[in-house]
Amino acid sequence: DIDESIKANEYRNILSELDKLKLKNITVQYFPKNVDEDKVINALKELGFNIDIGKTKVAAVSTNSIWFGTNVKAKDVKLVALTLIRAGVKIKVIRPFRNRNSRKNLIQVGADALYKDRKTLTVDEIVRTTEFKRND
Repeated sequence: DIDESIKANEYRNILSELDKLKLKNITVQYFPKNVDEDKVINALKELGFNIDIGKTKVAAVSTNSIWFGTNVKAKDVKLVALTLIRAGVKIKVIRPFRNRNSRKNLIQVGADALYKDRKTLTVDEIVRTTEFKRND
C-alpha cells in the first residue's frame, strides 16, 4: 500500500504539471467514506478541480469507483485516481457514465457494491490505460 501511494504521488506530480486551466471546467463530486476527506478534498482543490461534496448513498461499501463524463480526458481521471490512491483509497473500477452526455464535465468518486470484491487497480494499470471503458 505504501509503495502504491508513493508511486501514485510520483505520477500525480507529473500529471498535475499539465495544463491546470482545463481542470477548472471539471467538477469532482466526492462521496466521502473511509479516508481522510480533508486530505483528499484539499489535494483535488490544489489541482484546480471544482469540488462538490455529495451525500454518501452506499454507506456499507468503501470508496472504490470513479465515473466520468464525455468532456473529461483520461489524464484528468488518472489524476483523480492517483490522488485518491495517494490518500489510501483502493480504486477498483474507473468507467464513463452510462449516459455521459448529461454529465459532460463531471467526475464522480464513490462506491459501487458490485465491485467491492474486485482486485484493486494498481498505479501502473491506471497510468498505462489510454481509454477507460464500461464492461457492462
